[in-house]
Amino acid sequence: MTDAQDAAKLLNDLTADRRSLADRLAAPDWLYPAIAAAVALYVSTPTIQDLTARRSLAGMTIVAIALLVWTYQRNAGIRISRIGMSARLTLLGMLFGALFLLSVGYGIMSFHLTWLMVLPVVASFVLTLTLGRLFDRQYREHVSDGR
Repeated sequence: MTDAQDAAKLLNDLTADRRSLADRLAAPDWLYPAIAAAVALYVSTPTIQDLTARRSLAGMTIVAIALLVWTYQRNAGIRISRIGMSARLTLLGMLFGALFLLSVGYGIMSFHLTWLMVLPVVASFVLTLTLGRLFDRQYREHVSDGR
């Protein structure tokens, strides 16, 4: 083989290794539904009348989300600082979407329409699940592309 052929083979091997690594970084099937459930629970907190209980539940859901994300990052070796711009925007969309839906929930509760809270809660679950899976795909594409 010539040097050019050796170099081409090495580059092909590197590309295959990056794709294999990206495939192994796929989040477990339970991760995003669990995060989405925790976010939905967080968005439902305006329904709790007792301020201490509401704050406690909100704090526990935030801790649960942080632990889920931290555990996955630790096990998969992911660093949020190296996720790429599109994945960062997706995370920001998740954060601002959840905060917006929480605000909608407080607005609904100000009119004492507890039954209507199902809308922002379900919307937060669907939004988090959808954007979480999108984030996962974007991150793996970023790794696969060698960035």
